[in-house]
Amino acid sequence: MANIAPNKPKYSDGVVTSDRVNVLKGPGTRYGVVKALRKGEHVTIYEEKSGWYRIGTYQWVSATHIKK
Repeated sequence: MANIAPNKPKYSDGVVTSDRVNVLKGPGTRYGVVKALRKGEHVTIYEEKSGWYRIGTYQWVSATHIKK
């Protein structure tokens, strides 16, 4: 029997590069604001979709404000 490694999530780390970044409920500007992030804050990126990063449950930020 082969030794198979378990599937690992493909998470990435990122840092906020803009002074104030709104976190939205979905991947687009039509979604409501959940909170704001400050420049230099670290985030975990769980998913990428059309130029947006999911950093939590119903928490999305524009990829233009995050450096991986």
